[in-house]
Amino acid sequence: ELSDAKACDDSTKIYKVCADQLQAFQSSLAEAKKQNKYLFVVVGAEWCPWCISLHHVLREPGFGGDLANKFLVADIALFNGKSKLPEGEAVVAKLQQFSGDKRKLEGIPVLALVNPANSKAILINTAPLEQNTKTTKGHDPKKVSMAIEFSIVKIK
Repeated sequence: ELSDAKACDDSTKIYKVCADQLQAFQSSLAEAKKQNKYLFVVVGAEWCPWCISLHHVLREPGFGGDLANKFLVADIALFNGKSKLPEGEAVVAKLQQFSGDKRKLEGIPVLALVNPANSKAILINTAPLEQNTKTTKGHDPKKVSMAIEFSIVKIK
């Protein structure tokens, strides 16, 4: 007889769908507060090329220079396959609450910068940060860096 609780293995994935997304967000927020850093949240899915691109851009050695020392990154899964994860939606709702942004968010990645010290956040539109070619979908590290710098000013 097959077990109902099939073991979840997301060890090779960027978006850890096996984890409770709200708990992962709250842990990352607490860690950022402890380290006196901002929390950069990328809400996405494993099948989203722009989400994967942002994950890699934010972790490139030397990305953003000194800026990289000012934030931690949390990758939050909004989808497991094509199914929406309720905890991922709860994280998006929390980010909207922190930012005061009431827009209905369409598409992923949802990108937010959070100041854990004052619970202020800003949602960042990622479309202008893209650098797509005929063969690749991705983001321009310089544009991403500039968007973060601009956003930090807004949430201090």
